[in-house]
Amino acid sequence: MLALALTFALPVLFSWLAPSLAKASAVMPAPVDNAMNALGIRDDAYAFFQDIGLYPPGQACAGLGCQAWYCDLILNGQCHQRRGGGYVPTNPVGCVGSCSGGGGVCSGGSCPDGRVYNCCAQPGVGGCGPILMGVRGSDCCGSGPSTPPPPPPPTPTGPCNGERIDVDEPRGSYTQDPRYAVVVGQDPGVKGFTLRITASGGKAELWRQGTHRYCAGGNGDYPQDCPNGPSRLECEWNLKARYNDPIVKVELALRLHENTIAWIEGPLRGRYVGAQRKEPLPKQFTVWQGQSMSVHQNWKYLPSDPGVHGGRIILTTSGTPISPPQQVSVPVEVPVYLKDTTLWEWQP
Repeated sequence: MLALALTFALPVLFSWLAPSLAKASAVMPAPVDNAMNALGIRDDAYAFFQDIGLYPPGQACAGLGCQAWYCDLILNGQCHQRRGGGYVPTNPVGCVGSCSGGGGVCSGGSCPDGRVYNCCAQPGVGGCGPILMGVRGSDCCGSGPSTPPPPPPPTPTGPCNGERIDVDEPRGSYTQDPRYAVVVGQDPGVKGFTLRITASGGKAELWRQGTHRYCAGGNGDYPQDCPNGPSRLECEWNLKARYNDPIVKVELALRLHENTIAWIEGPLRGRYVGAQRKEPLPKQFTVWQGQSMSVHQNWKYLPSDPGVHGGRIILTTSGTPISPPQQVSVPVEVPVYLKDTTLWEWQP
């Protein structure tokens, strides 16, 4: 009680010194020792200092001992630390007491699980200075659980060891230039038409099922977001591997539309005696070969026959370690005009 009385009395006793202390330098010469140096201040004073916000509680350190606080000097009710040849006002700083007991400033009691603790700190031991401000003996309870751990949640019902492979197909598209192509016999520039082909590879993913533990009251992960539980187990799919499936070949299968063939060999032959097909279609052309996840290729063709040139762009991939090669096709239709005909005469 004497320690607590001194704790309250000294700030009042020296309050009249406040204006002069405010103007003093940060480092003060060592004053004459007072009664508090030898007496120390116990847990009740520590609680008072904590309540008025002079310093926060330390971290539990049950693996090493209990938390203790000390000052090198107390002047006008304030803690000071030794700096060079003088003292600097500061909050009490931490040191380590021993859970095995001993002399000095001590704190004892019972842990929530019934174990008895006795934590003591001595001046000059465990990094402590000459004036011990208090100890927190309950830190010694941290080495054992205060309450029995909750039982583990039940595992999900049914098997949770499935496996699946998801495969994405390659993609392709094209644009035509010029928009209105004419047969080469009526094309002064012999331009024909160009297909601008764009393609991208596919991919394959390997997924496996496994259990994951979440906080029971939300979507947080256990134990990071809820170390004290409770938690729940869920069976979910986890991505184990992803592989690119690059394109290795781009081909074009080209033919004349059936209605175009019927128009050339029918109405058009009636107007132009001897009209017949001139192009060696159907035919499959290799547009590009290699290995890439992205292909941009121009393909030019000189049509001799009017009508709709149709077919498909064929994309072939290499396959992956978990999936076979793929082959997909993109439909193609390119109208080719005769300058003295109208579109409705031969369109399908």
